[in-house]
Amino acid sequence: MPRITKKEVIDLKAVLVIWGVKDDILKKLPIEGHWLYGEYDFISILDFDNSGELEEFKEELYNEIKELGKQRNERGDKDGGKMLEKEL
Repeated sequence: MPRITKKEVIDLKAVLVIWGVKDDILKKLPIEGHWLYGEYDFISILDFDNSGELEEFKEELYNEIKELGKQRNERGDKDGGKMLEKEL
């Protein structure tokens, strides 16, 4: 195991993988990433300055996807947003 000789703050990196969310919702999210077709629908690598920033982003993303799902439900889309709500 390497010895740690000096303490320094390391930026956090997170891999965001989204599946089971319709393309029209994914397109509205403020995230750059790559579209996938298969097991997952979208993947992105995100950078954060600290764990608080990561937690804040996670909460905002959850709320954004939930709100977009409600809008789909109100529009009367085929699945009524049920799959999205189920995933959340």
